[in-house]
Amino acid sequence: MTPDHHDSAYAAEKGLSAKEAGAVVEYDVPRISPLMLNIFHIGAFVAVFAAGFEALVPASFFVQAVEPWGVSVSSLWMMASYLIGYVGFILPTLRLNDVFGRTATFWFGIALFVVFTGVAGHAETALRFAILRAFQGTGAAIITSNALQVVGAQTSDRSRPLFVGALAAAQLLGVGAAHIIGGKLAVDGHFRWGVYLAAPLAAAPAILCTPALVRLDQIAPAHRKGSLLSRLMKYDLVGTVLLVGAATMLTSGLTFGGNEHAWSSATTLCLIVFGSVSAVLFLLWEKLGASHPIFNTLWLRERNLQISMVSVLLISMTVFASAVFIPIMYLTARTKTTDVAGRMSAPYWATAAGAALLAGLAIRCKPAVARPLVWLGLVVGAVFAGLLYTIELKPESNAKEHAFYALAGL
Repeated sequence: MTPDHHDSAYAAEKGLSAKEAGAVVEYDVPRISPLMLNIFHIGAFVAVFAAGFEALVPASFFVQAVEPWGVSVSSLWMMASYLIGYVGFILPTLRLNDVFGRTATFWFGIALFVVFTGVAGHAETALRFAILRAFQGTGAAIITSNALQVVGAQTSDRSRPLFVGALAAAQLLGVGAAHIIGGKLAVDGHFRWGVYLAAPLAAAPAILCTPALVRLDQIAPAHRKGSLLSRLMKYDLVGTVLLVGAATMLTSGLTFGGNEHAWSSATTLCLIVFGSVSAVLFLLWEKLGASHPIFNTLWLRERNLQISMVSVLLISMTVFASAVFIPIMYLTARTKTTDVAGRMSAPYWATAAGAALLAGLAIRCKPAVARPLVWLGLVVGAVFAGLLYTIELKPESNAKEHAFYALAGL
């Protein structure tokens, strides 16, 4: 997330003041060996896979779960509550690392994820399940954020696309596996095991990622000097509250808009409007008020990052729609069993994961193709995701649906 050393040429190019230039880089990044990085990457791959798996596994079994649990809470909260914790704590993890160290923060995330995976899977009501899932999502965010941060800081410009492409593929494969595995378990009456399954997966990142994190913590950055209390006093609590508030309202509004509530309803509009206001206040606070911001607003000056943020937002919306509503459509409108519904979207996740790996390889070999690939992905994804809802469905043949899913995933 931060360069390895202070770059005065970068500051001059961007027209930054001395204060702003000092915020670009805060400490040198200690290096780990290539072998240790590769071992870490395997653990990070499993961690991101598990986070993606748990994010959407309730979509594969919510019909079975809601009946014994009762409809005391919307089934969509089973996904939304996890995403609130996940989205809200990706960025704060960067500063938690400065306060407690990477290893301690990472292990706290592992513990949070494993404990609340077990407790949520044992929940007796849908409401309790949804609440516990928020803490599970927070643990997943801490694990994922550390994985991405280390891979981003430790890889070279040439190798980074392939590493990041592999992590993107892991997340997509996790979501696809959630539908297939969760659907199979649900049809056999064992839907809770779809939740429990992520807990043993956390052993891989715990074992494989820890050596690299310990090595990185051996050279303490400037932020970890002083007592724990002094470091806690520097933590951006106001920014965290604003960010979590924005994540809660925007995720809820975009999840329930058009489903539980009409887009024009007061509930949906209030959530989206106040969530957007909270997001703006968060950016203003980070820019003007925070002494140690959790989000560096200077990042927004990078054109490539601007394009990436917009494209990832749009693609994430289509991925979420495909992950949640396609299985639900097959379960309800077409009365398919959960195992069949889970398999129907497999072409989408297979081509999406394959494209992530191939894109990483292409950018590694020729960096100039990055921006054209972004636009190609946006066009292909938008066209075929939209056309998917216009094709004539033929119950006796799923070939056309599979073909459209594959192209939309691409």
